[in-house]
Amino acid sequence: LTTLDLSNNQLSGIVPTGIGAFTNLILLDLSRTNFIGVISEEHFAGLINLKKLDLSSNSLELVVDTVWIPPFSLKVALLASCQMGHLFPAWLQWQLEISKLDISSTTLMDKIPDWFWDTFSHTIYMDISDNQLSGSLPAHLIDMAFVELNMSSNLLTGPIPPLPRNITVLDMSTNSFSGTLPSKFVSHPVLRTKPN
Repeated sequence: LTTLDLSNNQLSGIVPTGIGAFTNLILLDLSRTNFIGVISEEHFAGLINLKKLDLSSNSLELVVDTVWIPPFSLKVALLASCQMGHLFPAWLQWQLEISKLDISSTTLMDKIPDWFWDTFSHTIYMDISDNQLSGSLPAHLIDMAFVELNMSSNLLTGPIPPLPRNITVLDMSTNSFSGTLPSKFVSHPVLRTKPN
């Protein structure tokens, strides 16, 4: 089995830990179902080939040890509305190949760690909105690969550095940024802000 897609169903109950035995699994999509309960390290134990994980729009809780190192290297991680606890998930620092990351509305209430922006400097799409994440933006944001970046509804502070060169969609609303806008912000050739 290389693909397990159970999305957009009325499936309920807990997710069996037996999925962790599918060592050839590349895609696991449990999004938009009625699953409940905890997804733990045991669910991922044998998923050494996993590249896309979608647990979004569920009542699932992702609970792993703070020192857990995943057996996989994801390209896509969609975890919106998946409860991840208040601390920033340390296991994400090992996901160096991610091009699309969504951890919006995941109850995070932590400072964005120093490793975060370096780990995801090659990410194209990122959504960290609707949490209580604090911290400031890195000075080297301009060198990052973001095309779409949503940081809205957090507790981010400090100045806005020069924007990523390829950015087309940027939402920084409902934070506590201060200072002046970068000189190229208004004249950015392709940037469009998210409409209200």
